[in-house]
Amino acid sequence: LERRAVRGPWTLSGGSRDTLRCAVVIPALAESAWLFDTLADLAANAPAALDATLVVAVVNHRADASATDQADNAATLEKLAVLQQQAPWLAVVDAASPGLELPPGEGVGLARRIGLDAALRSMHERGADAGVLVSLDADTRVPPEYLSSIQRFFDEKPRWAAAIAYAHPLNGPEASAIAEYEIYLRHHELGLRYAGSPYAFPTIGSTIACTAEAYAAIGGMPRRQAGEDFYFLQQLAKTGRVERLDSVTVHPSARASHRVPFGTGARIAAHLERDAAPRGLYCTRTFEVLRQWLAWVNAHGMAESEAFLTAAAGIAPVLVDFLTANRFAEEWQRITRQARSQERRLAAFHTWFDALRTLRCLHALREAGFPEQCWHEGVAELFEMLAVSPNAPLEDTLNAKCAIVEQLRVLCGRKLRIKNS
Repeated sequence: LERRAVRGPWTLSGGSRDTLRCAVVIPALAESAWLFDTLADLAANAPAALDATLVVAVVNHRADASATDQADNAATLEKLAVLQQQAPWLAVVDAASPGLELPPGEGVGLARRIGLDAALRSMHERGADAGVLVSLDADTRVPPEYLSSIQRFFDEKPRWAAAIAYAHPLNGPEASAIAEYEIYLRHHELGLRYAGSPYAFPTIGSTIACTAEAYAAIGGMPRRQAGEDFYFLQQLAKTGRVERLDSVTVHPSARASHRVPFGTGARIAAHLERDAAPRGLYCTRTFEVLRQWLAWVNAHGMAESEAFLTAAAGIAPVLVDFLTANRFAEEWQRITRQARSQERRLAAFHTWFDALRTLRCLHALREAGFPEQCWHEGVAELFEMLAVSPNAPLEDTLNAKCAIVEQLRVLCGRKLRIKNS
């Protein structure tokens, strides 16, 4: 808090809490149409869980925000002030009024960080350093067991971080697009799990929870205009374990949005505007390449860099090119100098071959003979790898897509059975 917490004119108002076990932080930019439904969901949670929770709404925009967004935020602040009179669990950060706006070039990453840093300070001041910080979005609906499930999960045993189960609503004009997008997300997650990657979790801002200790250990939420959830989870996975929290499910919105350049809103907007299918899935065979590579690394952690490159060449020639371009040999020499045991070397390797480098490796494979696939081809190959039969025809109908989404949700929530390749 002294060295890393965000500095600025922003303060936390309201939210009186004597005991604090959990804080839920919600950034809100022109979200008046959705935020209060989400807050009503939280208010409907069990009183005992709500009494131990601080909900922080960070109403934010930059000075160059549109007049419409600024007016929406002003109305949101007024309505929140009224709601706070009946909701002692609700705190507000005003990052939207004149003189309090976000600086130029900043966005949702800073908004999340302002709220999370403020919540962390509140926890520390109340002697709740063992508390849990939760990231939620203003348009994400949560069930009545949301808070109690999160608190129980982190109370069960010492834990570091969690990715909460999610399910997009599969109805309305965006149904086909969001179904394909969720197929993309789950195909990617299951592919990484098949490969044995330690970064096999969804990167959705409204599904992340971590301990206060974990948040402080990684230096807080990245200040990025987009992708802050990806980098935040990556750092959590480098410093501890990101587990699945499947006892409760959140429901992110399927609405289109242009506020960030990628993610759910941007993907749905692109689909609706061009009236075409969303971009394809990563070729399923790339996860087999990744699996063979990670398996070799895990089995030969004491080998020299030349052996690694020779093994990579036998798996896929482009893998050698990727490792060479990323100066793997030099990096492995540094790792071997600093880490003497295989366990430490493997930990250092997975810190280097992190979520971002894994993604870049998939991109390199995509450009070198592993092209993207349409969703039904990718899912068919994934099911073959996992020895699973589809529950519906793999065809471009909404019913078929929704059935496959439901099947992928089940697969994501259980231990995989991997077919020998």
